[in-house]
Amino acid sequence: MDKLTPSATPPTTAGNANAVTAAAVAVPIKAGIEPTTIAITLAPPQSAGVPMIENPTIWVSVLTFVGVLISIWYAGKRLKKELAHSAAEAQLNRADSRELADAERENARAEAHKDRITSARRTAYTEANDELQKSIGFLSTLQNKTASDSDIGGSLSGFYSATARIELIAEMGTVLLVKELTRKLTVLFMDSAAELVPLYAKKSDLLLAQERYKLIDAQHKELSPIYQAGMMLNPQQQHFRDEKERLENDLQRLRETIESVTAQIEEMKKTYALGLAGKLIGLHDLISTLTIRARQEMGVETDVEQYETAARLSVQESSGALARLVSAVEATKR
Repeated sequence: MDKLTPSATPPTTAGNANAVTAAAVAVPIKAGIEPTTIAITLAPPQSAGVPMIENPTIWVSVLTFVGVLISIWYAGKRLKKELAHSAAEAQLNRADSRELADAERENARAEAHKDRITSARRTAYTEANDELQKSIGFLSTLQNKTASDSDIGGSLSGFYSATARIELIAEMGTVLLVKELTRKLTVLFMDSAAELVPLYAKKSDLLLAQERYKLIDAQHKELSPIYQAGMMLNPQQQHFRDEKERLENDLQRLRETIESVTAQIEEMKKTYALGLAGKLIGLHDLISTLTIRARQEMGVETDVEQYETAARLSVQESSGALARLVSAVEATKR
């Protein structure tokens, strides 16, 4: 059976109000086990003569609590300020990001549009240059054609079509240069056609003379045996002899006519070729300026000064060669 074993009460210090009070607590134990004593130290009792408001411990606690409240309030206020600043910065960053994204999209669209325009210009300029070279080549062969096979209007249709596309996509300065080139090339074609009218007339005369010569020559060859037989049968018959001489004289005059007209045609061809060369040299500066602008619009690196220098040298050499050619032609006439 359990029992309680009392322990002795420890002494207290007399006359000391703040002295620590020790108490012994009886611990229940079982039979046969020694009793155990646990010492518990108790807080000193409140002095009866000191009011609570004058207790420094209370004031220290109150001041500490107030300090903690002020620290919490200030920390909260600073945190709110920081959060508001962060929110404003985040909003500005989002706005900047949207503006940046919009600007990037706009730049991407502008670059894509620029690439499409550049590609279209490259195609149009290349086609126009090819058609220009075809037109110039056609002009240089007109003297070898006749009025029936010299389709001057049709030869410019490809160039007109290419320049019409250029006027839709090129810069205004380039458009004005293209219009000037088109106008000058059209005038050149019309002037060339007017200069070739006498040449084509001479070619028609030559064709008629050649056809008449073939006809009379065939008649002469066909009747020659008959004339010879008639003169053999009747040597005194003047008719056969006169007819033969007439045919031979006609053939001789036709040969002379053919030779004269042929010489005139060759002379007119030379004159036309020399005049055309001079007119094309006159177009060289305009074509060079247009070429430089086209290369710049297509984004092709171009040394303008070097290109212009080369173009001037080409014109000077071409003009000198043309002058020497004209002098040589004039010398052959004398």
